[in-house]
Amino acid sequence: MFTLFNNLQKYQKAIGLAVIAGLVMLMSFSIAQSISFFLDDALITTAVKQTASSNQVKPGRNTQQLSRLNLFGLVAKTASSVVQDAPETRLNLELQGIFISGNPADSSAIIAEKSKSGRLFRVGDKLPGNAYLHAVRPDHILLRRGSRLEKLMFLLAKVTFESGNTAALSEIHQQISNKPSTKNLTSASDQPLASLEAADNSLRAYLEQNKKRLQSNPTELLNEIGISPVSNDSANGYKVDPSSAGTALTQAGLQAGDVVVSVNGVAVGVAMNDS
Repeated sequence: MFTLFNNLQKYQKAIGLAVIAGLVMLMSFSIAQSISFFLDDALITTAVKQTASSNQVKPGRNTQQLSRLNLFGLVAKTASSVVQDAPETRLNLELQGIFISGNPADSSAIIAEKSKSGRLFRVGDKLPGNAYLHAVRPDHILLRRGSRLEKLMFLLAKVTFESGNTAALSEIHQQISNKPSTKNLTSASDQPLASLEAADNSLRAYLEQNKKRLQSNPTELLNEIGISPVSNDSANGYKVDPSSAGTALTQAGLQAGDVVVSVNGVAVGVAMNDS
């Protein structure tokens, strides 16, 4: 018995060291397991975030691809307005009158060669001098000669017609459409505008004789001629009255219901200001 106790005391130190070493190994293994657990959790979280990010990017790519398909059509580009400043033409032509339409392609002008009667030309028609009527402006017209644009101005104050009245505009276009085409000058048979010039001279003579009345009471005189302001307060033009049939106005080509809205590009319609 004594011998067994002595043997236990002899190996007690070695047994204690073995137990301590075992505990250290168990603790190290436990710590390693804990570290491994947290590392795996962090990696999984990062992978989930990356997957979510990639899933969020994909719809954006699909949206771009869908936008390229133009499922609802392409948006039309608005053409920028270009102001054309052309040199004055040297052609022996005179601009006697213009008809301005809401559709620029339907506008027209009365043009004459020097010492000849005027004729009506539409936009696109061929003019004397191997030129074409390119555009009609309130105070001038543009001619096209090859690739060059030239400008023809008014020499005297002439009346300008604009599309301020739908009925009047349709009547003007009816008159224009009834005229032969002027694109072929050799075959066109437009009647000279002698009656227009005679009516113009008659109207000018009447106004000259009544200059004092025109300055003192322009509204009364204009009513006698056969025109009245569209509005008493603003320059909305003058309307040709039905009672003016047979006067110089109708001889000049105006009809009942027509509206004269400007002269040489200047708005008219207030009698006292226009006198």
